[in-house]
Amino acid sequence: MLLTHRLAPLLPGRRGRVVHVASATHLSVTLDPDDVGLEHGYSPVRAYARSKLGMVAHARWQAQEWGTDGPRIVSISPGVISTRLLHAMFAVRGAAPDHGARNVIEAATGPIPHSGAYLDDGRPARPNPQVEDPVFRNRLREVTSRLLTDWL
Repeated sequence: MLLTHRLAPLLPGRRGRVVHVASATHLSVTLDPDDVGLEHGYSPVRAYARSKLGMVAHARWQAQEWGTDGPRIVSISPGVISTRLLHAMFAVRGAAPDHGARNVIEAATGPIPHSGAYLDDGRPARPNPQVEDPVFRNRLREVTSRLLTDWL
């Protein structure tokens, strides 16, 4: 959120694009805006998934704020990619890193369905239901802004 906030004035209006590299793991969790530090029920996988949920929610919120004349913003799960992080978190194999890179590049340069969209492995997809809740997005934005007060 802070990086997007700082870079926003440099983005060229409708031609600008922000891509949040998220993860499909955001679909597996819920995020309580009053417990963003995961004081209750911490686990590394849960913290990772919740951070990605926050990114997807931020993209949707930011798209609404920027409106139709502002930069486009999209969040993407690049796919299940074979990385050390994937192997440390899950016992699965993934696609080659260049597959994920192509998806990110396409999100940054190609057409997107709409600003605030979530793409999963390059295709439009429904995000976590919390992302579609404007009350949740606004509350998360409020809490995050308060935590970043010294830097905003």
